[in-house]
Amino acid sequence: MSTIFDCRCSDAVGGLFPDLDVPTQDVETLLDADLLRSHPLRIPNLSEPQVARHYTALSKMNYGVDDGLYPLGSCTMKYNPKLNEDMASLSGFA
Repeated sequence: MSTIFDCRCSDAVGGLFPDLDVPTQDVETLLDADLLRSHPLRIPNLSEPQVARHYTALSKMNYGVDDGLYPLGSCTMKYNPKLNEDMASLSGFA
């Protein structure tokens, strides 16, 4: 699977922010020259759902105790299923 940087860029906007209610300042006036980036940051222009789909697909490539039987798992995986964790987290139980 490709990385997020290899995803096809679109005209999507990842997030919209409200207009500033304070005056803007150039970053050059706030930071020393040695702290400034020499080239633009390479961030893909993807929408939030595109990013969520990408990382969900990556997570499905990993096999875990919630995905099925894991015969070589540790005792922690075999004897502490999610149901027990949910029950133990109830208030007044412990």
